[in-house]
Formats: sequence, structure tokens, C-alpha cells
Amino acid sequence: MSKRRLSKRKRRAVESELQKAGGRGRGVRRLGGAQRAEPAKRVRDGDVTLTDRYRAVQDSEDAELFEKVGEKMRRRASKRKDTELRQAIAEKALDLAAGRPMPEHWHRGIVTQLVSKGCIVDSDSASVNCSLRGSLKELQTGAANPVAVGDFVWYEPQSDGTGAVEVVEPRTTKLSRPTPRHRKLETVVVANVELLVIVSSLRRPGLKLGLIDRYLVAAERSGMDAAVCINKIDLADEGHAVPTLDFYGELGYKVVYTSAVRGDGLNEFRALLSSRTSVLAGHSGTGKSSLINAIQPGMKLKVGDISHSSSKGRHTTSSITLLPRDFGGYVVDTPGIRAFGMWNLHREELEMFFPEIAERTERCRMRNCSHIHEPDCEVKMALEAGEITAQRYESYVNIYNSLSRGATWHSYD
Repeated sequence: MSKRRLSKRKRRAVESELQKAGGRGRGVRRLGGAQRAEPAKRVRDGDVTLTDRYRAVQDSEDAELFEKVGEKMRRRASKRKDTELRQAIAEKALDLAAGRPMPEHWHRGIVTQLVSKGCIVDSDSASVNCSLRGSLKELQTGAANPVAVGDFVWYEPQSDGTGAVEVVEPRTTKLSRPTPRHRKLETVVVANVELLVIVSSLRRPGLKLGLIDRYLVAAERSGMDAAVCINKIDLADEGHAVPTLDFYGELGYKVVYTSAVRGDGLNEFRALLSSRTSVLAGHSGTGKSSLINAIQPGMKLKVGDISHSSSKGRHTTSSITLLPRDFGGYVVDTPGIRAFGMWNLHREELEMFFPEIAERTERCRMRNCSHIHEPDCEVKMALEAGEITAQRYESYVNIYNSLSRGATWHSYD
């Protein structure tokens, strides 16, 4: 008899023993603690306990097989549990989509901040500290955080004044990045935002056009509106001219020039954010928190100085926070970054998120033109004719090459 055939017979025999021990999963745990188990909990087969049978094979070659089968059954139980969780959450999501009411004692709110064991939910003008139900935490969603700032959630009030989040409503938009230590996982930075404002600065730190373009790609992918804010224009008095970024305006992106110190452009900046949910993002030290304080002084957000030795921004904002505004809507203040990662973006898709490139791709001679090396490329001809700016094309090439290497992150230190 072949070895493979013998192995199958042994496997069936061991599975039979486990089933006699009380079903899938439970039998394995009883075997592991058989010596400590109470006699009443031991499963008997005639006059021989399962403990005795295990001791008889634990020194034989069957013991390893016994453990493998037990592990296989534990994995099956875990998959069944995961399926049950998915079904439970899917049913709640279907109720929301169909317009069916949630339980009367549940409350709806918006997540304003993530904390160590859950989140803060703003509901009926009150802030409630909420934990996450096990079904949300244990469900493998492919994201590092099942709940993000900006999410609309339903929670069940608890007797101690806290809440337990039961359901997360479907997101209309999201700003995502790869999780630094687990790059196959998505981290949702903020959800349900209408406008992404990329804040850069004239100096201290200097203008990072490549970072601006990466954020614009993220906004295009998510369906958010996008705008560019160049802050610290008061430093132009020190001999540094304010750059002209009219090419962003020609692509449909709003560009504003501000100085949180001197007050330049603050009315235009306030009007840009008015009556909608916006998120400010960008390099460390560009003055995102200072701008929010300038348009609504009551916020009193913590701000920091620039390192004089490196001219780099210091991380002052430590968490992502959704803040209500007196003039309508919300604004999300995010920590400054020095590297930005593109989540789940393939190089073949990149051209779709550069509007000036996307409108010319159909006229390229090569069907799968990368717009870098191929002949008779309509995009490169537009570049030579000055219809596409060199800065934008350079950003496209840099992102394309990094995606070709499998590098999702790029540092802008």
C-alpha cells in the first residue's frame, strides 16, 4: 500500500477520534489540556478515555499527524467564524442600503478621532467615546483600520455613557495609503471628504511639486475635488519669488496663495473650505494647523517651529482630527508627512489620473504606450509643444517608474 494511501487512512482515523471528542475544534482543545481536565468532561468510548488513547500515540509517528489535523480543524472553525461575521455585517449594510431603519436605541454619528481602543463619535452635539464591536475588529476587510475619521457610524449606547460601534456606513470617498509595516494592507486616512487641500509652502520647507502631484492622483482616484494652497508667501519678501502655478488652474484645480502670519489670502482660503468637509494634507511644517487657527482662532491647535539646522518641518499634529467650523462644514487636520505611498495603484492606470495625459492617450501610435520610451507618442509631442508642463510630466515619469519597481512609497525629505 502506498505511503500516500496510508496517510489518508490515518487522517480519517484521527478525524474520527476528534469528532468523538465533541465535534470540530473542541476536541483539540480538550486533548491539549487532557491531564488537567475534570473527569466529567472527558469523553469515554467504552472503558477507555480519549486521554488514554492520546497518551498511547503521543510518542508514535501518528502524534504529529494528530496535531496537524487538529490545526486544520481550528482553521476551518476560524473561517466559519469569519464567514458568519461577514454575513452579519453584510445584512446590516443591506438594511442601510434598503433604507430600513436601524434599531431604535442605536444612534448615528460621525467619527471625529481615533483613539487607542476605539474612536470618538460626534452625535447630537455630544462626543461619545466608542469601542468597536468584535465583528468589526475581527473581520478581515483588507484594511488596517475598519473605522476611519469621517466615517458615519451607528453605535449602541452603553450603561457607562460610552458606546459600541455596530455598523459603518458605505464611504463616498476615501484617502488611503499603504500601511507602513504591512504594505499589503490599506490604511484609510480619512473618509467621506469632499475636498482635498494640498498645503505646501514657499520656504521652510520648500515647495514639493512631486508630492502635490501624488496627492492629486489620490484625489482623482477617490473622486474628491482637489485644491493647492501655497502658504508662507510672506517669505517672498526675503528674496524668494512666489512661483506661478497657473498650470494647475488650467487643469481645473483651484490654487490659493496664503500667509497665516500676515493674513494674505485667508478670505479666499475660508471661502474654499466653506460649507463642506475638507481635509488638509501635505509635508511637515507647511502650516496646516496655523491656517486653521487663522481662519477660526478658537481652535487653538498646537503649532511648531521649523528646524533651523535642516529647514525641515517637525511633526506637531500627532493625530487625525475632524473639526467643526463656525462658518459651516468640517475640516480634517492631518499630521504632516515626509513620504507618501500610493495604495493599490498599477502603472497602467496612472495615465487616467493625469487629465492632460489621459485626453491624449487615444492618439498614441502604440496601444499600450507608457508615454516614456515609445515613438510617435502624442503625450511627448504635446510636451515638446509646451502643452504639457515639464514639471507635471516629470512627476508622471517618476511615479510610473516607482510603480514599475514595486515601490509604493516615495520620500520628500
